[in-house]
Amino acid sequence: MARVPVDERRRQLIDAAISLLTREGVGAASTRRISEEAGVPLGLVHYCFSSKRELIGETIRFLNTENVDAARTAIQVGSGGRDVGDALRAGFRAYWLTVELAPERQLLTFELNAYALRDPDLATVAAEWDRDLLAAVRDLLDGVAADAGVRWRAPVAEVARLTLSVISGMTLSWLNDRDSAAARAVAELYVGQLSALVS
Repeated sequence: MARVPVDERRRQLIDAAISLLTREGVGAASTRRISEEAGVPLGLVHYCFSSKRELIGETIRFLNTENVDAARTAIQVGSGGRDVGDALRAGFRAYWLTVELAPERQLLTFELNAYALRDPDLATVAAEWDRDLLAAVRDLLDGVAADAGVRWRAPVAEVARLTLSVISGMTLSWLNDRDSAAARAVAELYVGQLSALVS
């Protein structure tokens, strides 16, 4: 077997975890099943990750980063003097495309978060996930305001929490009803409300 750098192996195992858990749900979250999915010896999983907790935590982080990066890229493409509403719409559209193209991955993020909350060994992962995601959304909102030359009239940490709550709720509702038109209408309404929070 060719020697593969640890970072590549870790990514391979995260991809295998996502593939397996998307298909079978979080009940399949064992290092043995993930090693089988990746086609590698079980010992390699334990070499790359100190524990199942670390592997699941990194899987959650990867899925969340994927969503935030899509929005960040869309916002940055047209940055520099762009209206706050236009930048937020671009970010939402990019995020929403990831939702509609891979709903199973979105469902998995909800499942993994609930799974982490219920497992004493993984309880801190959910809190870390929430902090990281809030920080990423806060940074995006700071960047949007700076590019538009405006300031948030409410604390950006609170605007970030509100934004994350709205997006999470919209995503979960869409996973239930698949009503994309309704989700886009809510997003447009929310962008309008956010645009009123800058000066």
